[in-house]
Amino acid sequence: MDALIIRKARYKDFEDIADLCDQLGYQTESEDIPLRLKQISDLSHHAVFVAELDDLVIGWIHVYLCPLLVSPLQAQLGGLVVHSSQRGKGIGTRLLQQAEAWSHSHACQYLTISTNITRTDTHKFYDHLSYQNIKTEHVLRKEI
Repeated sequence: MDALIIRKARYKDFEDIADLCDQLGYQTESEDIPLRLKQISDLSHHAVFVAELDDLVIGWIHVYLCPLLVSPLQAQLGGLVVHSSQRGKGIGTRLLQQAEAWSHSHACQYLTISTNITRTDTHKFYDHLSYQNIKTEHVLRKEI
């Protein structure tokens, strides 16, 4: 995995990022991603990193600061996906290490991850990397 590069996402990555969003289960139009990348890149408290192998984007991770009144500064994982053909090769771990380093550089005490209860393989991945399940919750949303 020597040729693997972890770097900040760039505008030109949008089609690969959209394809990976689909693999994660989020149907995303590729034309939506450039605007979202621009919005995120304009915010100093967000970062998107990609894993690139032989000039192909094969994974991405989104991390952002989440200051709350009820807890110390933490970072939140906005998403992590590795191409289905590349899973199990340590790429997700490398991306997560990048997010942890970014979080640490922003003085965060925690990196918090929310994952769908049905993603049992994902839970095993995070558990293997010493992430602890601290609570189960309902996530509610209202269109505004």
